[in-house]
Amino acid sequence: MSSIKPLSHAALKHWGLIASPFRADDPMSVSRSDCAPSTQADFYFRSPPHARLMSWLRSELIQLENRAFEKPSEPRVLLLRSQIGSGASTAVRQFSDTRGIDRVALETRMIKWGNETVEQIGSELVTDLKCDDALLFVYVHAFRLSQAQAFQRWVTRQSSSVGSFVVLFRIEDHAGSPHVDRWLPSFRLPSFRLTRTDPRDMVRCVRLALHHAGATAPILTKPAITALVRMTDGSYRDLAAQTHSVLSWSHAHRFDVIGERVIAQYRAYFQKPIEARSRRAA
Repeated sequence: MSSIKPLSHAALKHWGLIASPFRADDPMSVSRSDCAPSTQADFYFRSPPHARLMSWLRSELIQLENRAFEKPSEPRVLLLRSQIGSGASTAVRQFSDTRGIDRVALETRMIKWGNETVEQIGSELVTDLKCDDALLFVYVHAFRLSQAQAFQRWVTRQSSSVGSFVVLFRIEDHAGSPHVDRWLPSFRLPSFRLTRTDPRDMVRCVRLALHHAGATAPILTKPAITALVRMTDGSYRDLAAQTHSVLSWSHAHRFDVIGERVIAQYRAYFQKPIEARSRRAA
């Protein structure tokens, strides 16, 4: 997965920007159990798939609120399937930053589940269940389907004592993941599959990000952005990384506008070391 590096002050000045178009830090790498909050300066592009995800989450939370009078201590586990680079973590961070949906006040945690046991993850959540006036909403980035299954069993065992909270499990879904499709019915969990965004919307994303960063004149032509999108295979993270990279590279080579030919030169420049390493390895 590509690293999103911020633009240098010199590059920002060259392109007439007040900030990097995309957020450079990964929210899941700031801390294991929390994430850096968004600010009003952060750019966020809500694609149609993201909008559908937000609508689904909102519906699930409202249903939980409506059932609270019947089962006030019932935990809720949701399953989010998404491909790497689809923007799931960014979308959920934006959702959690609202701090509430209708009458439901939210207190949010984000956890990246690595090699910890389900008991360790569960005890961490129980420690956080101390806010009586807000619903604890936990986003867990799990890598294996078995982790979601183990946590579901833990919730069943502890449901009478852990209180009310919502856990959104995100598991990586690779091109449909047949094994996930096979096991999903046995989960009996509400689930949502976040698909990657249409290339045309990703072109809009870059143009809006540049505008949000202060661009008042064309920097990347539409054909150039389209070429960048083709290089990223539908990954938001790769698109952000490539956008920052091409802006830095084009600034170093003193281009004033980035067109399709500049993108071709950029690709050729970085392709040469790869081809040289391949020849040496052969």
